[in-house]
Amino acid sequence: MPDPKPAPTVSHHVALAAAIRAQIASLQANLADEEAALIALGAGRYTDGHDNDCTVVAARDAGLPGVEYSALPAEAEDRARAIAGDHFVKLFERRVVHLCRDGFLHLCEALLTPARAREAQQLCAEPTKGTPAKKAYIIWK
Repeated sequence: MPDPKPAPTVSHHVALAAAIRAQIASLQANLADEEAALIALGAGRYTDGHDNDCTVVAARDAGLPGVEYSALPAEAEDRARAIAGDHFVKLFERRVVHLCRDGFLHLCEALLTPARAREAQQLCAEPTKGTPAKKAYIIWK
């Protein structure tokens, strides 16, 4: 009967886990660079160019300069619920106030009629200094 392999030592597991963590960190950095390159191309739908199994959408909340979409005033909740209907929970998350979710403008346009989207955006428009705070983002399909 052949001798069984010796059990791996704890240091073997530590070394392997450390190597995997290093690979993950490297891949995350590479992914961030690639997503930044896609965002730099501008809003749009991009495919891998082969079988279209991998599709990404680079989106940007193109709000008005100096306006940030971040929170729904408490007094506007009932009106926002009427505007958004069943989509209310997809557009807002409840904390102490209803905060606009990341991608709020994109979601409004995708889920609501143009008139309702504008109305929902006007309810949440909050004058600020500078440019809109919401940044571009990637949606992987």
